[in-house]
Amino acid sequence: MVEFLDPKDFELHQRLDNVMILVPSYKQPHPLTRQCVDNLTSLGADVQASWGCSDPALHRCIMAGRAWEVLRRDEGKYEFVLWFDDDMICRPNTVQFMIACSLLTGVAISAYYCKRGQSSCLALSRMPGEPLEFALADKSGASRLIQLEPVIGGMGCLLIPRHQFLKHVQSVPNVTKFRDDGSRSDMPGICSSGFCPDDTGLLGWLSEDLVYGQSLWHWANGVYAAPVVCAHISEMPLLPLPGARWLNDHSAEGTEVRMSGRELKKENEP
Repeated sequence: MVEFLDPKDFELHQRLDNVMILVPSYKQPHPLTRQCVDNLTSLGADVQASWGCSDPALHRCIMAGRAWEVLRRDEGKYEFVLWFDDDMICRPNTVQFMIACSLLTGVAISAYYCKRGQSSCLALSRMPGEPLEFALADKSGASRLIQLEPVIGGMGCLLIPRHQFLKHVQSVPNVTKFRDDGSRSDMPGICSSGFCPDDTGLLGWLSEDLVYGQSLWHWANGVYAAPVVCAHISEMPLLPLPGARWLNDHSAEGTEVRMSGRELKKENEP
């Protein structure tokens, strides 16, 4: 059972001056996503955005290269890098809650969200291993137990501590891309995608965001999901349904998810 918390129940860091948001987009972000990002920047976050690249893996690498350039000259201003997809929405206090979890644990934090167009399936794969647990005081002063599940998550809403982002970037090969005008750009090869066998030898498609999540377990301290949610946007905002399963859970019973639809709607309305 996974129970989601309302971040507004906690006293959270209010400013986001130490956050750099990365928003890769093919055709430009959804209007609701733009509004969501505007809400984050109103609290001090900065944005690196680009669009027009149809290859998701290449686009991620381009954005990581831009972030790396900024972090090498920002004199430590940005403590966190936040990957944020162009079809995602959340409240600023969701990001603030993720920051609080990362500061207490030192790991990359993902929010929960459903697979695009499939509200019964989470866009996260549960990793083997024990969850991280710690206590966090709510607004009433009561101690609340927070549990972070180890996951391989997509990059829809993924907060990475600065030092782990840099360690990851510096630990992978550089990729060179030649443009049509003859110029070249170098970027870290943080993402790729393609066919890959699973543990049983069955071939399947491994997307660039899952490759990224896997590599964070190899080069950094892994990824853990905080008990807060974001919404994917299709024709309408999509939130995980009660009973939603992990992306890698194909058992008959699945992994049950418990949440309040009323509270989630209130939490995710921009």
